[in-house]
Amino acid sequence: MKNSPLFNLFIASTIIFLTCNAPVATLASQPRLLKDINLKKLGFNPSNLTMVGTTLFFAAADISGGGELWKREGTTVTRVKDINPGPSNSHIQHLTAVGDTLFFIAENGVNGRELWKSDGTTAGTSMVKDVNPGINSSGSSYLTAVNNTLFFTADNGINGYELWKSNGTTAGTFMVKDINPGPGYSWPYQLTAGNGDLLFFAADNGSDGVELWKSDGDTAGTVMVEDINTEGSSYPGHLLNINGTIWFTATKDNETEIWMSNGFDWNTIKVAKADINSGGSSNPTYLTNVTIGNSPNNIFFAANDGINGTELWRYDIANTTSIPLHINSGSDSSFPFRLTAIDGKLYFIANDGINGYELWVSTGTIGGTSIVEDINLTPGLGSNAMNFTAINGNIFFTADDGTNGQELWMSDGIPGIYGGTTKLVKIISDPSNHLQISGPNELTDMNGKLIFTVYESINGMQLWQSDGTETNTSMITDTQAGTLSSYSQEFTEVNGAVFFRADDGINGMELWKSDKNGNTSMVKDINPGGSSVPSFFIAFKGALYFTADDGSHGTELWKSDGSEPGTIPIADINPTPEVGSNCGLYTIVGNTLYFIADDGENGSELWKSDGLAAGITEIVRNINENPGEGSSIRSLVDVDGTLFFAASDGVTGRELWRSNGLSSGTEMVADINTTNGEGSKPGNLTYLDGTLFFTASDDMDNFELWKYNPGSSSASLVKDINPGGSSSPRSLTAVDKTLYFTADDGTNGREVWKSNGLSSGTIMVANINTIPGFGCKPDSLINFNGSLYFEADDGVNGQELWKSNMASTTLVKDINTNPGHGSKPASLVVSNGILFFSANDGIHGHELWQSNGTDGGTMMVKDILPGSDSSSSNFSYYSTDITGTIFFSAYDNNHGDEPWIYKVPIFPWPMFLPAMTVGKR
Repeated sequence: MKNSPLFNLFIASTIIFLTCNAPVATLASQPRLLKDINLKKLGFNPSNLTMVGTTLFFAAADISGGGELWKREGTTVTRVKDINPGPSNSHIQHLTAVGDTLFFIAENGVNGRELWKSDGTTAGTSMVKDVNPGINSSGSSYLTAVNNTLFFTADNGINGYELWKSNGTTAGTFMVKDINPGPGYSWPYQLTAGNGDLLFFAADNGSDGVELWKSDGDTAGTVMVEDINTEGSSYPGHLLNINGTIWFTATKDNETEIWMSNGFDWNTIKVAKADINSGGSSNPTYLTNVTIGNSPNNIFFAANDGINGTELWRYDIANTTSIPLHINSGSDSSFPFRLTAIDGKLYFIANDGINGYELWVSTGTIGGTSIVEDINLTPGLGSNAMNFTAINGNIFFTADDGTNGQELWMSDGIPGIYGGTTKLVKIISDPSNHLQISGPNELTDMNGKLIFTVYESINGMQLWQSDGTETNTSMITDTQAGTLSSYSQEFTEVNGAVFFRADDGINGMELWKSDKNGNTSMVKDINPGGSSVPSFFIAFKGALYFTADDGSHGTELWKSDGSEPGTIPIADINPTPEVGSNCGLYTIVGNTLYFIADDGENGSELWKSDGLAAGITEIVRNINENPGEGSSIRSLVDVDGTLFFAASDGVTGRELWRSNGLSSGTEMVADINTTNGEGSKPGNLTYLDGTLFFTASDDMDNFELWKYNPGSSSASLVKDINPGGSSSPRSLTAVDKTLYFTADDGTNGREVWKSNGLSSGTIMVANINTIPGFGCKPDSLINFNGSLYFEADDGVNGQELWKSNMASTTLVKDINTNPGHGSKPASLVVSNGILFFSANDGIHGHELWQSNGTDGGTMMVKDILPGSDSSSSNFSYYSTDITGTIFFSAYDNNHGDEPWIYKVPIFPWPMFLPAMTVGKR
């Protein structure tokens, strides 16, 4: 028998429903990306480049796997393993080679951040040990190789941060010693390999302060070398191993000097000949060993002799002499730093007082200490050279010549005055925008070729390679992890177009618009070279009104008709350059736009505008006449053509006011709190069927529900819901002729209440969470089809979607069935007779959902970010008289956080066909 089209439709629909993990709306229309506004790519984001043998390991992120472990073998780049499955990040750090094994810290989503290892294969990549069992992390760090043993610090949740070691097996990974017994932390740091299996480090045993320690990997062999400072801590630093002797800095008798130790207390001494400041502390730093010729006995360091400032010195171990290598003559310091030993020379940064911080080289003598090149020719600025790496006899580094930003450079190490060559390898950043720098980083020698990370505008952060020529300096891979986000917000409809703000990665946060067909464009770059950050959108007289900062006048009132010429400022209320009036809180009453603004003289006060650039924009009244204080206006609302709001005149405190737009017609209508001068602080002004409801405190009943009758000009307490306390009503919401709100009566916790304006008619709708004092913590109240919808927690199902009407208060659907978790519905909006919101069913993360008010009609619209991660949808919408369209922002791995659009069908619900009998004709 040939199946009918109707039968095929039924089967297809059934398959769709049965194969989903959650009910999903099977609609012809689906949410789609409106526009990928910010096209700047996130890039591969490689980091922690580490060589193990001939293989380069690093952390990086692609679209499918999040931040994971990757490798480069030869010319092939591959992901080693998806440690935290899916798009989640495994947060890889501290890559350390121990023999042929890579150790690192990673998170698999189950055990927290723990110690892992890899041999470069998927099967050979595994967690070594869950040091702090369960989801908590051990915080492992300071991974240090000593022969074939890894030493590191970790917290097992019992003993605090202590010294650990590992041979790569679970059984062979354990705490070496609880140096600070019990839960105290010894905080080991400066882990440094000595000779053989010996490790030196600094630690605090809880009684002797921070001192020098050593360990052979056994508990008994882990001991303090010497209590150098018996009055406190010596704070050992800059540990350096030279032929089994540890050189370091330590503080004793308030002097920080160079010390040496062979690991025994009787041979741990201050190096007297390296104490170059006999009258005080020389504060040596950056101890660096350089083998000059055949002599490894040279320690370069920066120190202050008390006369010449902080300069470069060399300590000759064999001859026990300290040799000054002063760079900046006189008492001014050259402050040498980034000391790096390369091919028998010391490379470093210093300031000679003329050229700024530039690249220098030293062979240990005054004559052999010279600037390599004055890269930034602007006097006194310097190039800030860094990341020195030697490959094939050349030095690669990054530097800023003052024109191209931080870029890749190369030098043969010979000073230019002696005919050496130092050159810019390649300008990687956008040559048309020198404010953007590529910032090469993590320069690494991979089998004779330079590998490094770099950011450029087209591909984001990627792996690059170079042999020192411009031609052969190129990107290795263009693997991407999506694009950067535009963070679109404040979707507002004006005459069939939706306006919003967004950042395209070039012009900053500016004003954009779109029509319902998806035609999307930036309206105007209001603040060229910066962000105008449009805010407080409102439709008025067929145009969009908003605040923006053009970079010259500060934040002021603007309007837009959707065209660039028609996007103009209304008034420069505060004429002080770049200050602005910081206007906001708009409300329309008739043909007048009311708002608050600060003109720089009166403080924040009530203003009005007819919306015309050449029209009238003026202060209504200076309510608080104390200069510059402002009247602290809140909650503007239209009540039958009169503006009501809360304001403080500086005498009575914040009370209920009204205005007809004239100074003489702007007056306080109710002084509810007459006792303390702070006022009743009215808030949540909500007009319903001839009555203005609000929250206020008369200093006796605290914050309760009040009402004002414009006809009788009287304000009165509706009901003291929490006698002797404060019920703090919130989220006042009108549903037909009933006011709904949340309140805490002091017994049941915060629940949903309703009121008809009478004390007897002000009652709790339902005690949803019956645990005394807990309350269901309702939020996101909204009127949908004559019923109140909201999110609430009944103490069993977690925060879920509820509804209430005159007949009952019920749970709409337990979306997240994991006990007590809840789906946390948020951002409830209505379009075309459908309730839309974001929710998390515990499987798909926070995504777009819809409901018709029934369990079966509550379903996920689309899993925008597939898997358990959330697209974090934040919804705003507009609808026309014919069809509804929702605009919202959402995140996916391909585009980042961008605007989305959903044209809501008029008949959105799946049609379930009646039962059919299939047989022969």
